[in-house]
Amino acid sequence: KESSQRIYREILYTSQLNHKNCVEMKKIHKGSNEKDVYLVLNLMETDLTSVIKSGILESSHIKYIIFQILKAVEYIHRSGIVHRDIKPGNILINSNGKIRICDFGHSRSIDYISPDEINDKSLEIKKTHKKTSLLTESPSERWYSSPEILLNSKEYNQSSDIWSIGCILGEMIGGSPI
Repeated sequence: KESSQRIYREILYTSQLNHKNCVEMKKIHKGSNEKDVYLVLNLMETDLTSVIKSGILESSHIKYIIFQILKAVEYIHRSGIVHRDIKPGNILINSNGKIRICDFGHSRSIDYISPDEINDKSLEIKKTHKKTSLLTESPSERWYSSPEILLNSKEYNQSSDIWSIGCILGEMIGGSPI
């Protein structure tokens, strides 16, 4: 049941997201046994884990990669989705340094609050209900999980993805997970 839910979310979110830094689903193929599903996505050469381990990242590379990650995550959040599993292995990269975020199987829909809404006093109740949502426990590797996920809080929001990006930035600078 758990894997079928993850596959469903992967297909749902990957097919709906349309951003140059998110993977794009090209096709879906059903396996000959009627149980397997194959997704055809963008071809990318490697992932950020391999690039970090290679030790080739310079300051300019790190800035460019983080910029792209932040643009992708901003788009994902504005689409009402929290990724919940942002880690170097889920950030695909090519030889030109272009990235694409993948693996939306642990993602969840969550309402987005625009900056305009945050400053609107009349939306106090709306903000309270939209900022958090009941979600399941941590899907992500512990190195990249925010404190609220590590403590199995049932209420968290897009800020957990931002925490993960900070952990990735620390790893790119230091060369190993923090």
